[in-house]
Amino acid sequence: MPEYGEPDADDGGRVSVVLTGTDDPRLVGWVQRSGFSAEPGKAVLVDSVELSESGDLFDRTETLMVFVATERPGEERQTFPFPLFFRRADDKSLDTLETFQDALRRTLNTDDIKGLWDGLKTDDDPFPTGVVEPKEIDSAFLGVVMIEGFIQDVGQTDSELAQKMALHLGTAYHVGRALAIWELKRKFEEAAKAGLDISRQKRAGGKARGDQIKAAADTWHQPTIVWVQGLIDAEPLRPKPISYSALAAMVWDLWDERGFDEGPADPPDILYLAKTLLPRWATNGLINRPTDAQQTPPAG
Repeated sequence: MPEYGEPDADDGGRVSVVLTGTDDPRLVGWVQRSGFSAEPGKAVLVDSVELSESGDLFDRTETLMVFVATERPGEERQTFPFPLFFRRADDKSLDTLETFQDALRRTLNTDDIKGLWDGLKTDDDPFPTGVVEPKEIDSAFLGVVMIEGFIQDVGQTDSELAQKMALHLGTAYHVGRALAIWELKRKFEEAAKAGLDISRQKRAGGKARGDQIKAAADTWHQPTIVWVQGLIDAEPLRPKPISYSALAAMVWDLWDERGFDEGPADPPDILYLAKTLLPRWATNGLINRPTDAQQTPPAG
């Protein structure tokens, strides 16, 4: 029998329903990710299932659409007109979400993401952007704020329900999956466009990282530092320093136009630039990212 929740007094006593492989063998290996509730006393039966696929090489996903019927003894069976949606049980996208939540807390130096968000937003700007970079991650950050805030609110009245929601909330699943797709594209999109085998690129990752570390010890740093500072100086000043992510993207895009031959033929990995090399140069005082607040006021 399906797993039934407690009656909801605000919804005519309806109960939530979760279907698993014990209810129908066609559901083995799938996890319900959309909500469904039924009137008390009605049995819920799987009527039909339909597998659908969407996406491309990176965001290809399989979804099981399950049509259900309800029946009460002595009454005619009723087929529910809208499907329930199921995801693969071995889909690790939610793991990505949990990892991202932990990374956000470390990056933003807080254990209270919702509290941080509440301190950032204002009446004029209720949905501030640019809190974290790049923009895909910033959008995912907003999703996590909404998810965690919602679960915290529910947890004040029903901690058990909040724990279940944290596992099954559809928005959490989609944010996690979007992050997993973004990671895949970041790592392998260029290789895929070139027609290379992605699994082979993954196996080559260790060697690529070793080459990257070796390159960091080479003599190409000095001319590159001068060139990067020129890129920074050519940018208009702004209230905040140009971000490492934006600067890394500029290095990546303009590498072939740098005007000197030192260094690798291809630019360093963009995340290596943004997360390791550029911050190291700034910390060591080798590059300077000024802001408009650092301008010298006019004499007068």
